[in-house]
Amino acid sequence: MANGLFSRLFGKSKNNKKSQNKNSTVIKTSTPQPPPEPAVTKPSDKPIVSTTKQQQSKSIPDSVTSTLKPTELSMTKQKQVISPSPSPSSPLPPPQQQESVASRELLQSPLESTRNTPSPDIPLSLDLREKLVNTDQIVNDFTSPQQDVQLDNLLATHLYNLPHNNDEYHTVSSLASSHLSLQDALFSHLSSTTTLDSSFTIDTTKFKIETDDGQEKQKSLPASYQDPVEWERYFSEIYLDGLKCLTNDDVTEAFRLFEFVALEGQRRLLSKRLKVLVAFAQFRAGLMLWEIGKEAESLWRMGADNGNLRAIVGLGQLAVQEGRLEEAKELYYRARNLKAAKVAFGLLVLFQTQDLQRQSEAVELLTQASDQGHSLASLALSIHFAKDPERSLSYVRRIQSHDPLFAIAQYQAGYLYSATAQYALAHQSYNISASTYPPSLRKRAVLTLLGLGVRRDPRQAFALLTRAVQLGDAPSNILLGQLYQAGLGVQRDLTRAMLHFQGRDPLSRLSRALLLAPENPTFAYRECQQLVDEAQGDIQHECRLRLALWQYNGLDGLVEADPATSIATLRDLSERVQYPPSHYWYAWSFLPDHPQRAFEAFLRGGETRAECVYCVGLMAPDGLAYFRRAAQMGFPLAMTQVGAHYFAGRQVPRDLDQAFVWFEQAARLGETMAVQYVADYWVKGRAVDPALVRELWVSAVRQNDPVSLRMVALVALAGLDLTPHLDDSDLAEKYRAEGGGFRFGLVCLWRAVQLGDHASGKYLCEAHGRMQSEDMHKTLQVFESVETRVPNKMSLAYGMFLKTCDEKRSALKKFIEVATFNTMTTSVGWNARLEAAKAIVLNGWGKSRARHVVFTWLNEMVRFQGRNLFFPLVLLGKYHDEELCKGCDKTKAKEYFERSLEHTSKDLTLELDTRLRLVQIYYEAYQDDALGCQLDLIETKTASDSKYLADVYYYRGLFALHVKNDVEKAKNYLTQSHDRKHLMACLELGYLYGTLPDHEDAADACFQTIDQSTATTISFKNRLTETMVQMRPHNYPAELNKMRFAAGITHSVHGHQRQALHWLETIQQDPWARLTTLALDPTTDLDDLRTRVKEVRQAPNELDYYHRTALGLALLRLAHTDQTFAYDACQALQTLESYDLLAQSNEPSKDDNLFPILYNVVRNDPRAHYRLAQHYHQRDGLTARTAHHYLQSIPHLQHNSDGAFQYAQYLIAQRAHELKGARSCRRAARYLRRAAHQNHPGAYHALAQLEFATALYDEALEDLKEADFLGCPEASYQLGEIYRLGFRGRVASRVVFKVTMNLETAKQYYGRAGSRGMVRLGDLESDPLWYERAVGQSDGEAEYALGCLREDVMWFVRSAEAGYSPAKYRLGCHYLAEGDVGRGLTVLEEEATNGNVLAIKALARHWETTDVALSFAYWRRAELLNDPEALEFIADCFEHGKMDQSVCMAEADKYRRRAREAREEAVEMQQSVLGFKSDYSDEKAT
Repeated sequence: MANGLFSRLFGKSKNNKKSQNKNSTVIKTSTPQPPPEPAVTKPSDKPIVSTTKQQQSKSIPDSVTSTLKPTELSMTKQKQVISPSPSPSSPLPPPQQQESVASRELLQSPLESTRNTPSPDIPLSLDLREKLVNTDQIVNDFTSPQQDVQLDNLLATHLYNLPHNNDEYHTVSSLASSHLSLQDALFSHLSSTTTLDSSFTIDTTKFKIETDDGQEKQKSLPASYQDPVEWERYFSEIYLDGLKCLTNDDVTEAFRLFEFVALEGQRRLLSKRLKVLVAFAQFRAGLMLWEIGKEAESLWRMGADNGNLRAIVGLGQLAVQEGRLEEAKELYYRARNLKAAKVAFGLLVLFQTQDLQRQSEAVELLTQASDQGHSLASLALSIHFAKDPERSLSYVRRIQSHDPLFAIAQYQAGYLYSATAQYALAHQSYNISASTYPPSLRKRAVLTLLGLGVRRDPRQAFALLTRAVQLGDAPSNILLGQLYQAGLGVQRDLTRAMLHFQGRDPLSRLSRALLLAPENPTFAYRECQQLVDEAQGDIQHECRLRLALWQYNGLDGLVEADPATSIATLRDLSERVQYPPSHYWYAWSFLPDHPQRAFEAFLRGGETRAECVYCVGLMAPDGLAYFRRAAQMGFPLAMTQVGAHYFAGRQVPRDLDQAFVWFEQAARLGETMAVQYVADYWVKGRAVDPALVRELWVSAVRQNDPVSLRMVALVALAGLDLTPHLDDSDLAEKYRAEGGGFRFGLVCLWRAVQLGDHASGKYLCEAHGRMQSEDMHKTLQVFESVETRVPNKMSLAYGMFLKTCDEKRSALKKFIEVATFNTMTTSVGWNARLEAAKAIVLNGWGKSRARHVVFTWLNEMVRFQGRNLFFPLVLLGKYHDEELCKGCDKTKAKEYFERSLEHTSKDLTLELDTRLRLVQIYYEAYQDDALGCQLDLIETKTASDSKYLADVYYYRGLFALHVKNDVEKAKNYLTQSHDRKHLMACLELGYLYGTLPDHEDAADACFQTIDQSTATTISFKNRLTETMVQMRPHNYPAELNKMRFAAGITHSVHGHQRQALHWLETIQQDPWARLTTLALDPTTDLDDLRTRVKEVRQAPNELDYYHRTALGLALLRLAHTDQTFAYDACQALQTLESYDLLAQSNEPSKDDNLFPILYNVVRNDPRAHYRLAQHYHQRDGLTARTAHHYLQSIPHLQHNSDGAFQYAQYLIAQRAHELKGARSCRRAARYLRRAAHQNHPGAYHALAQLEFATALYDEALEDLKEADFLGCPEASYQLGEIYRLGFRGRVASRVVFKVTMNLETAKQYYGRAGSRGMVRLGDLESDPLWYERAVGQSDGEAEYALGCLREDVMWFVRSAEAGYSPAKYRLGCHYLAEGDVGRGLTVLEEEATNGNVLAIKALARHWETTDVALSFAYWRRAELLNDPEALEFIADCFEHGKMDQSVCMAEADKYRRRAREAREEAVEMQQSVLGFKSDYSDEKAT
């Protein structure tokens, strides 16, 4: 009798097809993490399991992420991306840094804000989204307690809360007694059932309705009955017989009797008692008809009209079945005196119609039923109040262990415990009910899979789900498919997964679509479209969500991108439907423009979704509280964040042990960053659970997880033993073969890189110092093998390794390439720009174009809000401070340095350098408060043995001496600085000792240290005050003042204005000191200074060095406005500045008159060598003496690029006529690079010519472009020629470099050359007029070109007269051809003497017929220049006896071999280490 009425009403009757469809299993989604590999590569085998909380009844989602690679689901809108990127990146940095670094960097939130309104940092937030959610990999069973419990089905079997097998006849019989007849007992029983619940069900297999009339028990009604009492007795006896038949399982006979009473009694309702009896018969007969699928409504309506509440409930069930829910509610409410009606009304209002107006009535009636002991009412209230776990649990506890609903109640309790993160209690509750209730078995499996409340065990989870499937739990079947798909607890098998998704129910169809989505997005899209129309509930919402995400960017050939419609769908799902997973994506649609609205959407989603809580934590100032909440919801990344807060001491006291607890908990859930931290603890000596190490190994080997491979590599590199965890894998064999250690670590890192783990590149960089040459070669090959057409994070890692290998040019080129292809708003684009800037600013790499591009990038970066701008601001400040490119302004450096320190520093050394530079700026600007603050900060942040303390103590000493006038403190600070080898502290200390009595020896020691040092230009030659300090008389006041004056003069000469003024202010009674002070003070009245100068010049005494210098400084100051003082100033100071001022005031025709003065200036100021070199250059040309002075000026002038360039030109000219002259210019190339680094355009152009000569064609073209960028017209013109004619660079006879002809590019270069004064433009064949404009301006080149075009020898003559060598050769050949042999031979012989091999060979051919010996001699001269043609000719002579030579095959072979070597020599030149590489390149030469 198990198939009762309400069981049939709720889906077990064949009349209930609508109900069956409507109440199919519904599935809810969760949000898992994506696998750690890019979607464009092969799929990762490592699944990530979501642990997020579900809506209302979704605490533990039954979900496992698909491991198939994600495909066209990225939703990128230029800078606004709302779909996960296939390459996840954690907002936490790697833990393998030193703790001091980790504590500073670990918790740099991607969304930093000090405001209440969050201002998210979009690029890093996108990385966060990649880490949290990947829609391609969400496959869930969508189940919740409401779907699992299926209250409607429970209503069918538990509505009356009584056993099914009731013997009502015996119940009535037991009421009869001597005082109460059986008939009266029946009416008493029926009277009580109007308020008490009872249920009678039948065995439908024993119930048949005969097709014929059969033998009726009562063939006719008694005609004599007129009294109602007689009819009551008559019908009650028949009713009791029907009950007796039910007791005896004679169901058919019982029905005939009940039907007879129902129909015949309806005509004779003569009394109230009879009406009750008939109504019950009508209810009973209708019930029996319904249970076999027959029409029962007419009997129930009669029973309802007669006041039978159960018949009214039956009519309510019919109304529900037919969709007349409002009518059903009213029927249930009419019968509310029955507990069953109370429960049915409550379920209908709360869970089917969701009638908010009658919700309070429903809760009240359910509460009454629960108070009366109705367990289904208690369960319904628990589910309704699930958002209030404590209240919900109170209803669950009302259901006792003997109750049939106890197992389901324990399931609900498990859900509630999970909702409050009490996973151990949840596991216990599920365990209690798992044996009898399959959904509890499934939930227990999910907890086991996730490691919540129990040790994580995917194999055990697989076994539990298998058992649940065997017990008929359909959602578990889907989960088993997911486990096969993910390879969790079982070997990965996509075919088996597909078998589990073969059903036609919506859940199976969705799971199948998502499994096939990476390979067949069209099928997935169309299937989701169909499910939107066919499915209901959360499956429908999930399909709408996925379609919206696809629609954002569109699918090629299937749907066009429509962001507006996509966001409208997300808004509807989030705000109207309140579908929990949609909140996350809807929040992202507001970024970056509306962060506050995004924050609110995350908050709304945070009520049920752990990933939303996590995002709130990243955006909120007090993020730790949200991270804790998300962690309690089982979100592994949040656990890692909580651990990171403890690790770094952020918002909580630093506690490494507590941090490890959180890391370990997250690691057990498979969170890769937590696994990194745990492995890092192990590497640093912390004991780690072997199970985690084993899981790490299995993940690396079986699942080929790149992050796990990286961590295994770090463990191996640390020398830890992995032997106990080895298996029979190839990686284990490599471990045994290599013996673990360094080589095995490299193998793992290489494999991780090949799998797309760019972070492994960092550790390959760290291992570089221990690599052998074959290891480095292999590493480069690995990086090359994973390079893609679009540079990405892996390309950046490749650049970092090249940087570690000191491959300057390649590394910087890679950084610029990555930065060019990735926008600044992405993390890879941002970091690539930073690395390029560091290479240029901190390492000194890069040429002019690169410096300019990076300078532009830095300016863009500092305008970008939301990021930590420490690095961009510091690097931009250094750009300005060192004036690295055009547009730099040294005065702006201070502003950028100060702004950089407002941000969190990520590089202590760079921060301290920046603070020290500010200290220097503040000291010179008299900003003493800011100076003291920076000194305090430097001293706080630096170690006791740090080099920075030398500068700190130096400036503290200066401050104490010159501002506070505290001699003892100054002496103490300066001594500490001097002890740390600070030369300026030594100088200041020397003067301090010199101004103290009886400290002559100490002062002398300091002065000698300075004088003997090569690290400073300060010299005490002819300085008696310093050099004779030990021998000075003890006339202390005067001698001490002399020392103070000497200190002021020394600092004045070397540009230390503040120190000079401080020393001079102490002796203002001295007129010379006052004069010097006036000269140094920019606010001085020049008339006053002129008067002082006049006074001191009238003094009769001869001036010593100090007084002469003081007078010279005053005269120099006056000479800036009155050039009549320039000569005297130069004579007194003899410095470069004073000479330049004098030269400006002198007439050019009288420059020779200044030569003696200049010569004397050079003896005093080595910087003046450059002026002397210019003088000799103008007068004598670039001679050896000129070059010598250029060379002497180079180390003394910081920005003397022209000196280096001119000296290199001299070296090149000296080698021009030598054998292999270009290859011998290694030293010249070094000086050219030095000049080029200071943006000298001519140096780049000259360097390019050397590189062309040595077959370094790519370097040459690059340097030509650098010269063009810096405004060199010759370079612009040469590039125009190259692109107009095309270029092929040959080594021997093989083309190794090619530039394709491009007339548009050529015109651009020609145009730049013309705008810079070189008007040789146009196409030679179509527009020679441009060359005519260049006549007389091109050193003969334009004339030569016109001679070639017009075949006019006069142009060759003019070109030769201008000194153009090719024209001379052509002219000599022309004279010979025209018969003017004498002139021709003269010209050719001159060219041959200058080393022109073409001229030599022309002479050799000329004398072949008239003077064989002379001809052969010329061929010999060409052979000495290593000319392949000459070598081949001589070999032919020896082979065939030509040119009067004896046949000698040995000689012939020797010369042929030399000819081959000459042709191959260019290859050697290209690969040589002679230094003809750009300053990007690895410098071998010094």
